[in-house]
Amino acid sequence: MKNRKRLAAAEAATFALGALRAWANSIRRLNHLLFGLHPLGFHMVNLLLHSAVCLQLTHVLLTVLQLSTAVTLAAALVFATHPVHTEAVTGLVGRADLLAAVSLLASLSTYHRAMQAACEDAAWRHVRRAAVIAALGMLAKEHAITAVGLCAAWDLICHRGHVVRFLCGVPEASTLLLPCLRRLLWIGVSGGCAVAVRLWLMQGSAPAFSDQDNPASFAPNTTTRLLTFAYLPCLNAWLLLCPWLLSHDWQMGSVPLVTSLRDFRNVSTLLLFATILLLLSTGCRRKGVSGRALLMGVAMTTVPFVPASNLFFPVGFVLAERILYIPSMGYSVLLSLGLSRLGRLRAPVLLLLLLLFSCRTLRRNVDWQSRETLFLAGLRSLPHNAKMHYNYANLQKDLGRTAQALHHYRQALRLWPDHSSAHNNLGTLLADPGEAERHFLLALQCHPRHARAFFNLARLRQKQGRVSEAVTLLEESLRHDATNRDAVATLAGLYSRAGRHLEAENLHLALLSARSSDPLVHNNYAAFLERNGRGEAALRHYETALNLDPHHPVALVNTARLMRALRNDAQAETLYKRALAVAWEDEIGESLGKLYLNTGRLDEANLAFRTVLWHRPDRLSAKIYLAQVKLQQRSFSECEDLLQEVLSFDSGNQEALLQLSLLYTNTNRSQEALAVADRASNSCVQPPTLCAHLHAHRGDLLNALHQSHEAEESYLQAVRLEKNLAHAHVNLGAIYHTKGDYVRAWRHYLAAHQQEPQNDLLLENMEKLRRAMSAGNPLTSTPSSPTATSSAAAACVTNS
Repeated sequence: MKNRKRLAAAEAATFALGALRAWANSIRRLNHLLFGLHPLGFHMVNLLLHSAVCLQLTHVLLTVLQLSTAVTLAAALVFATHPVHTEAVTGLVGRADLLAAVSLLASLSTYHRAMQAACEDAAWRHVRRAAVIAALGMLAKEHAITAVGLCAAWDLICHRGHVVRFLCGVPEASTLLLPCLRRLLWIGVSGGCAVAVRLWLMQGSAPAFSDQDNPASFAPNTTTRLLTFAYLPCLNAWLLLCPWLLSHDWQMGSVPLVTSLRDFRNVSTLLLFATILLLLSTGCRRKGVSGRALLMGVAMTTVPFVPASNLFFPVGFVLAERILYIPSMGYSVLLSLGLSRLGRLRAPVLLLLLLLFSCRTLRRNVDWQSRETLFLAGLRSLPHNAKMHYNYANLQKDLGRTAQALHHYRQALRLWPDHSSAHNNLGTLLADPGEAERHFLLALQCHPRHARAFFNLARLRQKQGRVSEAVTLLEESLRHDATNRDAVATLAGLYSRAGRHLEAENLHLALLSARSSDPLVHNNYAAFLERNGRGEAALRHYETALNLDPHHPVALVNTARLMRALRNDAQAETLYKRALAVAWEDEIGESLGKLYLNTGRLDEANLAFRTVLWHRPDRLSAKIYLAQVKLQQRSFSECEDLLQEVLSFDSGNQEALLQLSLLYTNTNRSQEALAVADRASNSCVQPPTLCAHLHAHRGDLLNALHQSHEAEESYLQAVRLEKNLAHAHVNLGAIYHTKGDYVRAWRHYLAAHQQEPQNDLLLENMEKLRRAMSAGNPLTSTPSSPTATSSAAAACVTNS
């Protein structure tokens, strides 16, 4: 029974959380429906929301606080242009703050109607609406619940005279305060229920974060924590007063901890809190609109900031500029009230301030144009921020700028030596295996459950040939992150090579059950099945991957290759073209050209390889394949020019040497063909298939020159490298047949027959050998001699 209740509660929580997320994402979904993934659409919606907040703020200042038009205009303009809003308005994540601001202002305006309602029923209706609006705002961002505190603060500010008289013991004050107390009770209980529901949906757990996110909360000394937490509001206030030093990230040492009472920064802490007390005191002494506006300005600045102040619970950041979006409303009110005291200087000072704010906002928008400009701006503002260097290093790594990435990873580690991910990522870029290993181990020392560090160390062990250690490390990596696709694919590959096929497949199946909607997981499993000879099952998972993501380039290419293996060239061609339409890649264009070449569509192959060379003029493999096309088209001069061009860049390119030897053979330049074949085959052992073709071709040339002993050695070397090379087996059989070594001849004929059972020449030779063996006569008495085959005229594509 208890388990059923828990299950029902969990299902209810999941349903409710899903409904909340659906509501919170509704604007984003509509945004995507109208504009797709184009950034302009998201920016336009954010700007519209910011404009709506500015208009709402103007309405609240005029109707709720009842400020004059001049003061309202000044506050609205300051709020509209403040540079600290750039993060909230420019970034898509900041939309949560914009929606929370909309909710907060709407809730405050609705609550004000309740305070002015003539009848009690209307008042309760507006109070309930205000509570519901605040709760809805929580779906966008938790800070919206501070609307409840602002509503209560406004009610108390408007009735502060009654509160003072009640505290002084005036009997009539309690009667006058009763409606106010009822509203406060109702709005307070509603807010508490909303917070309770939110905590229930989170199952009572707070978000987890590390000392990199908020170093002060992990400080072992209580004094350090308190002094630093008290100092952080000063920095936030300074960003509102002077928004010059702005950054998208203030973590990891951006703000040194305040460790002592003798730290000079404590003076600014005292000044801030003294200023707040002075403003509250002044507001309490003033009567009418001015006093209420001053007190509400302080409330609008401080109350929405409370959730980010570490007062009730530690938060996962040091400073976050988007958190200041709502508190800056109160700052704008306070600033406009201060400017109103300047008399004639008010207008020029306001214009100068708006000009400075606008220029800084425009410059800040330039910083937010791309990841690179944003990270560079962060490095300029906070060069001592380790995370800035780490993020910029990640960007340089993605862009292939290894030297810059190495420099900034090292800078990050200099500033924050225990940054585990920086150690891990640095290790992946280092050429020295020993140094790379040291950084992977340091990453694990800083973070013993760092799954990627275990994975990278395992890859290093695998390259060093220490396979058993690699397997152990990969298993440890998956214990900490069972959904790591790379670790699963690598470990499954090692299991397969060790003959543990069932365990390898179970790894893929477990990942599939956890990430069934991930196309790359289906692609990896399909590749595993294909390697194990289960082509039809592999094809099903490739198709699933493409159903999940029709534009997945890896799945498209892998499916095309499988289709080629299944001899479905038409479907393979379609898939290659789809992959090229998603994103042009030289390798895919080359694969399409090879498909045309192997199917005899020489004109299309010519166009495909020339297109590859138009994109990448230095791609040698495409030049070699184009040379093969020209050889088959009998454009011998152009073929030779292409091959010589390749050899001028890579004199030992074995594929080019093979094709050049074939060219010389086709143009009756036998001695040159043999010289090139000798040069290519002398040291060729890798890759085995290409080297086997080279040795077989050399054997053909020697055989044609009647140097049968040397030809025999070349053919034997070819079948040692590629035991299924039918052409070499046929010619070896013919050589032994001619020598009268019938047993060895028959063995090689049979090996060739397993690969090419319909080879007419082979069948003819086997029949001749069978007659000779049955007659028991020497070879000279056989009706005719065996015939050798040659690959010279084929100009075959040796790489598939």
